[in-house]
Amino acid sequence: MKYRWLVILACVFVTACNSSDNEEAMKDADKNTTAETKPEVTKPDETKAAETKPEKTNSAETLASEYKVAYDEFIKKIRTAKPADRAEAMKSNPIPEFSEEFRKLVSDNPDSEIRGTALAWLAVNSDQPEERASSLTTLMEKYTDSPAMKDAAVAIVSSGKPSQQAEDNLRSILENSPHREARGAAAHQLVSYFDRYKSLVDRVDELAENPRAVKSLGEEGLEYIRNLKVDDAEITTLYEMIVKDYSDVVVSMRGRDINIGDAASTALFEIRNLSMGCIAPDIEGTDLDGKEFALSDYRGKVVMLDFWGDW
Repeated sequence: MKYRWLVILACVFVTACNSSDNEEAMKDADKNTTAETKPEVTKPDETKAAETKPEKTNSAETLASEYKVAYDEFIKKIRTAKPADRAEAMKSNPIPEFSEEFRKLVSDNPDSEIRGTALAWLAVNSDQPEERASSLTTLMEKYTDSPAMKDAAVAIVSSGKPSQQAEDNLRSILENSPHREARGAAAHQLVSYFDRYKSLVDRVDELAENPRAVKSLGEEGLEYIRNLKVDDAEITTLYEMIVKDYSDVVVSMRGRDINIGDAASTALFEIRNLSMGCIAPDIEGTDLDGKEFALSDYRGKVVMLDFWGDW
């Protein structure tokens, strides 16, 4: 009887232990299951957020892009219009409408990059000459460190008469602007300035007697041309600088995009090969009788070349 109670007690003890072990095992299993199924908490993808976050846009640059499209369409319309319809087509010129939009940007965005960009557009394109001049003045006074100096360089040449102040402004942008494209545009405009007016130095007295020339150039402009002292070496150096440092820069002038590197390369070719005193490059062709010839066949003889086209 005594042993029978001992057996019963042993069975109860074993059962209790097994129950406790099972509970512990179940808890461990629950922990493992929770660890496996619990979703991993991660931080938001900051890189993706940065990529999808909308960037601040310069509304003046957006408007300038819209103007370019509108102006290209206008030019196409003019070129394809019949002579009788050309006057009507001219009425679709987008400059007056866009000038109003840019004026609004100037007034609505004081002391901002948007204002600088809008002023630069007005300095180049405004339908009012006085506004072009005043916009350029404001740019040169308040936005010398702005990317808008690229357009300011174009405006200096296209919107005003020749002057020492204009040359000084171009040199200032070239030497001091922190923006590469602005420096490139200034270099291109400066050498174009020299090329344009250097050819008039020997004729300045004649031009001073011509009322139309006086009106176009102004008394100050004539005086600037009379005193212009720039040698061919400086002009060549500027073109070489453009080819070396700014060959990919594009400037917009009179509705056209100009790659200044290509323009400078063409100018250098002319200086080195087509200037007075240079040996003319050989020309090969076929004459009116179908006979092939080369310019070098006439070396030592006086030759007159007459270039013409029927376009």
